[in-house]
Amino acid sequence: MTQASLGRQTQRFLPTLAIDIRGAELLRVKVPLRIGVDHALASRRENVTHFLVLTDDLGNRGIGELLTREYVTGETEDQGVACLNRLAQGLIGTVIDDPISRLEDLWESTRGWEGRLGAMAAADGALLDLASKNSALAIPKLLGRRPSRSKGWTTYSGVYSLAAGWKLFLLHFVHRTLFRMKELKVKGTGRLDRDLAYIRAIRGAYSYPIDVRLDLNGAP
Repeated sequence: MTQASLGRQTQRFLPTLAIDIRGAELLRVKVPLRIGVDHALASRRENVTHFLVLTDDLGNRGIGELLTREYVTGETEDQGVACLNRLAQGLIGTVIDDPISRLEDLWESTRGWEGRLGAMAAADGALLDLASKNSALAIPKLLGRRPSRSKGWTTYSGVYSLAAGWKLFLLHFVHRTLFRMKELKVKGTGRLDRDLAYIRAIRGAYSYPIDVRLDLNGAP
């Protein structure tokens, strides 16, 4: 769920909508990776994701992604798929005039369901995408958010794993010199002094302003 979707106090512009959901399809995509991904808690050599496709009476399609990572959220793929199927079946045949309120109601009504986090993320994406296409308004506009400062371009993040010496120099060279990244995600250890020192070292290597997010996923 997006934070904007969860807060009922969010001010937003909603046109008159009547989203008549006629169908829902769940697609499974499995992609082998040429380069494996080594996470702090697991390694992957393939990526498995699911897409929820909602269709309305006008032929519009809204797409949301279910991506389960048991080592991150504790939810298995089977739990996420079962929960999403249950959610999708409940949406078929309904007419929605306020998709954000409907998502908030679904969030509350699914408490205790296994696989809820991933399934609700997919339902969130699919329903907001469908509302955007139905109203011809961008999703940020529906949520009452200001336009992204990226001015229409996708914002990418440079990722700093725990590094020192030549590896840290190489990360600086790629993210700073080659691509001039302004958004960085830094892997943390959970030890505050060490993590803050690492962030300060990274900030000190940049001559321009950067935004840094600390990722403590998998930290003890």
